[in-house]
Amino acid sequence: MTNWNDAQERFIERLEKIRDVFKEIREKDRRREIIRYEARTRFDKLVRAHEELLTKLRLREFSVAVVGLEKAGKSTLANALLNVVLLPEYTERCTYTTTEIRAGNDDIAEIYFFGKEKFEENFQRLLKDTGWTGEDTFEEFDLRKFERYWSDVKTRNPALFQQHNGTTVEDIRMMASEREAITYLVGKPPEFLRIKDQTDYEQFHRYVTGISGYESGHVLRTAEPYAVEKVIIKSTGLSDMQHIVLYDVPGFDSPTDLHKKQTENMLKSADAIILVTNVGDRPNLTGTQLDMLKKGQDEDGITLSDKVFVFGNKLDMAGNARLAEDNKAALIHDSVSKYALAKKERVICGSAKAYLENIGKQSQDDIARGSRDVGGKLREWNIPDGIEELRTKLQHYYDNERFDILARRAENGIVKAKNFFDEILSKYEGNAPEEIDGGEQYILQAKDSLDDFSKKAGTLGREFLQRINDEMPFSSLLHDGIEEIFPTITADSQIFHDAENGISSGSDNVYALNRVDSVVREKIHLDFKKNIVFKVATATHAKEAEIFDALTEEFLLSMGMAQDSPDRQMLAEHTKELFQKLLIADGEHCYFNPLVERYSPALIETLIKSPFASAERLQKLTNPVTMPELQSLAVYYEKPAVEDESPVDTRSLDEKQTAFFTRILTHKDFKFLTVEENEAELRNFFQENSGYLTAGFEVEKLPFETWAAILTNLRVNVPDKFLPRLKKALAGFVGLSQWISMSASGKNNQVDKAVIKFCAELKPITLAERINELNNGVRGATNKDEMISVLNDDIELLREITLNSMIRAIGLERAFTSVIAKNIAMIRESINSDEGKAIFNQWLKENLRKIRASEFADVDRQIEDFRNKKAIVESIRQVLEKMEE
Repeated sequence: MTNWNDAQERFIERLEKIRDVFKEIREKDRRREIIRYEARTRFDKLVRAHEELLTKLRLREFSVAVVGLEKAGKSTLANALLNVVLLPEYTERCTYTTTEIRAGNDDIAEIYFFGKEKFEENFQRLLKDTGWTGEDTFEEFDLRKFERYWSDVKTRNPALFQQHNGTTVEDIRMMASEREAITYLVGKPPEFLRIKDQTDYEQFHRYVTGISGYESGHVLRTAEPYAVEKVIIKSTGLSDMQHIVLYDVPGFDSPTDLHKKQTENMLKSADAIILVTNVGDRPNLTGTQLDMLKKGQDEDGITLSDKVFVFGNKLDMAGNARLAEDNKAALIHDSVSKYALAKKERVICGSAKAYLENIGKQSQDDIARGSRDVGGKLREWNIPDGIEELRTKLQHYYDNERFDILARRAENGIVKAKNFFDEILSKYEGNAPEEIDGGEQYILQAKDSLDDFSKKAGTLGREFLQRINDEMPFSSLLHDGIEEIFPTITADSQIFHDAENGISSGSDNVYALNRVDSVVREKIHLDFKKNIVFKVATATHAKEAEIFDALTEEFLLSMGMAQDSPDRQMLAEHTKELFQKLLIADGEHCYFNPLVERYSPALIETLIKSPFASAERLQKLTNPVTMPELQSLAVYYEKPAVEDESPVDTRSLDEKQTAFFTRILTHKDFKFLTVEENEAELRNFFQENSGYLTAGFEVEKLPFETWAAILTNLRVNVPDKFLPRLKKALAGFVGLSQWISMSASGKNNQVDKAVIKFCAELKPITLAERINELNNGVRGATNKDEMISVLNDDIELLREITLNSMIRAIGLERAFTSVIAKNIAMIRESINSDEGKAIFNQWLKENLRKIRASEFADVDRQIEDFRNKKAIVESIRQVLEKMEE
């Protein structure tokens, strides 16, 4: 034993080192890039077997699989070994899944339920066993449709029908009919049941067998077992065999592939196998038993005869003592001589039921159907029940021969690991590249893409600016929104109520018209100034953002960014920061507030803040600060906002300015008279005043056309104060004696000289003088309604001048396209300069990994795999070197 203990520790030490390499491989090969495909399946299987072996060695576990045909008494034998009826015993099939029994301080059953996916897989496997080809899930399964199919199978394929009708199909029927109950259990956490009394046994047995009672000669079943994946029992019955783990396995002859697979796996992994046969009725081994045992050949090269025990159960069912002995001899012959399944000393016959009766233990089936006094029959034949003999031989096997089995398993496990490691070394050692490209190729690609971006940026800019010139978005915005920017006022407007409430009437209760007008105008003029600046700023900023968004997108695509990049927004922000750094010295933003603020305040303050017909408005029109700004607007006044819709205004600057200021001052139109119009006015004047002159005067021969041309050139409209002044000038000689004696032609000459002299002494009327002249005839509002009407006239005029003058004066589209074109050109030039390249390289360093995220992820994976591969290979090499020591 001491030698085995030493060997055991050495095996554990060696296996643990291998286990550590397995663990390292799993941690460093999570993506399965090193061990792949078929090798991965072998690796996973090797790891599981290795862990199971280490556990057995550490815990000194001894796994015993109780196998055999259905109803051979496997569960009864396990109960006999436990000295307690813990596993269910019924005359009908009762083991639905492998049950594991371990030693414990209390009798506890641990019930583990299937997960939904695993349950669905098993249900579909059951359907497949019956030949069913439908694709319905368990939840959708139509039992009536299946029953029609199975009825056809009875005629079409009798062999298949006979194989599954009483078992697999019954399971399918039960599962389908109890769908709700099963669905409730599937996916539930494990249940832990203390088994102390009859009620506990019944609850536990229902999970294992589904049997809930008897009725008319058959058992009643529930659906619980179909939801159970695994049962582990901790039993006090194994207190004398602490290291033994019993496995009660479904019968060899179960028609269910799932059960057959469970049995095959237990035959391969168990340290000992107890083959339970019904020696009383069927002493000879059958084809089903032999086929299953052949499938269960040990993968570690351990023959079944080294670990199989045969227990001929139900010996009491032989007709008499002589037949019992004959049956026992037949079983020994088949097991030892004929099929070489076991050593002779490991073939034991008896009755597990008799043993349980002798110790006073009854199963649920015994209680329901009554005891058969099996033990009495064997005592009459002088045949032992065989349980103590089986115990003794199992214990001897555990104490002695088991060690050889475990040693062979350990050696075989080490050899398998070594062979696997050798394969990995032969494949990878010395074949790995010296180094892996860390992504330099993507950096070079990004730098090479700058020229491509520069070309696309130029094209993008030209197309965008052409669209601005075609669509005139800012001018259109002001046209469409002019009423929103400069809204008219009504008597119900809150602004009037606020102004009136803030100003009290005079002592005579007279409405303070001028003061209300001033307060209202002060408030709305501020609003109007904000409105137009905000409207323009919002529009230009949005268009600027639009072009820079497009440039940013083109830049990132040129750098290789994927369309669905999760870092798209962040990369866009970083790219705009890059553009700003490239523009930092000479770049401009499209901030057109100064342009708007240059042209709009003087106009808004004059028309809105300064009341109509007030000295304040006259002062604004003639002020040396505001007058030039208003004259600048006058240049564009009445010039169409869109040139191709109507003819260009061909009036002179003086005419435009005079008309412009007249509208602001009087709300009326003003125009200079033509030569013909002035001539007609002069002619009419002399005709109307001919009585003022003496007889003989020839009015028709006066040079009216010459005078009209002179006056028109001086920007004199004859009716405007000129004629009274002319009449006064003529009064100096009309009526003198010389005048009276003059001939008609002489009088005409004298009048011509006097008019020419008068015109020569005239000076051109300045704009300021004309404004002052016009102001003399302007009158303000006399009541609230007139005040509101005049204010709205001013607002309407403000709209008109904004649309027909200010928009073109500001030239938003021209200024915008100029700035954008300049900025795009600067970005294209700067990005290829030495300073720009330094800025770009830093940007690339900070952002390229996010731009080419998938490519760099591949690079990182390659580097990680390379390093992991080297680490794994080195660990394997070290382990193999120690194996050779």
